[in-house]
Amino acid sequence: MNINEQIYEVYREEKNITDLLRTIAESISHNVSISMEDGSELRLFNVDQSESLMQISGFLGDIRTEERATFDVEHQTAIDQAVENALEYVTFFFDIEQEILAFTTSVKLSRKKILNFFENVIKEKSDIGVAFMMYTDIEDFSYKIKSMEKVTTAQFKLVPPNGDKEDFEALYKIAPKFLEETEATNFKQEFSTRKKAGINLESNLMESYIEGVGLGYAQVTMKGKDDSGESVEVKSESDSPLKVIVSTALSHSKPAIKEQAMEMFSTIRVKSAAARERLKRK
Repeated sequence: MNINEQIYEVYREEKNITDLLRTIAESISHNVSISMEDGSELRLFNVDQSESLMQISGFLGDIRTEERATFDVEHQTAIDQAVENALEYVTFFFDIEQEILAFTTSVKLSRKKILNFFENVIKEKSDIGVAFMMYTDIEDFSYKIKSMEKVTTAQFKLVPPNGDKEDFEALYKIAPKFLEETEATNFKQEFSTRKKAGINLESNLMESYIEGVGLGYAQVTMKGKDDSGESVEVKSESDSPLKVIVSTALSHSKPAIKEQAMEMFSTIRVKSAAARERLKRK
């Protein structure tokens, strides 16, 4: 999670990021909901907060009136009937101090829908604009793009970081202070070529940009050709999100999801530390 709309006020030390995070924590409760255009309602429920309020776990539900089938034993036939408050729900764990959100998904509650919900709720309840970016499984993503015959376009979406401004500048060759002058809260960089060999992904610039994707500073879409000459597209956000497999039996267990999340957060910290060491050696 990146503080987005107020990030330049943080840079100018007009606002304190710790205070903003606490305001976000205080704004999330079990009665938070959003009405959707399709008539459904997204609602948090069974929310638990740590004593510090900075760790939150609970359920996010999609609630709607829905036609569901039942079996009429007497007449041996199916009957469709409207069921009010039909529920599909997922489990989440939000470590606000670390600025990381972990969650399960379902058919109705996709990654994009869940992240949009939290962005909208935080904005509505705390008046703080945030942007969530999926952490990328950089090993999986690197494997997929190296499997491409060639990459002809690389599109990066970046947001100004909450901290680590020096790392961001080293990776993307853009000083956050210059971004501050634009007041832009997100921006895109695109590289493309018509050369037969495609973009050199082993160049220092491309390696730095991709390293930043692994650190959570950016998302990227790579377009090109496979070995059959067919067009192919790989998106870090949807094709290589950092994830673990959770059994169906544990998917609605808040303690189990918290445990999995804490292990994942630890992995992120270790990989981020290793990436920063590589940066220092460049």
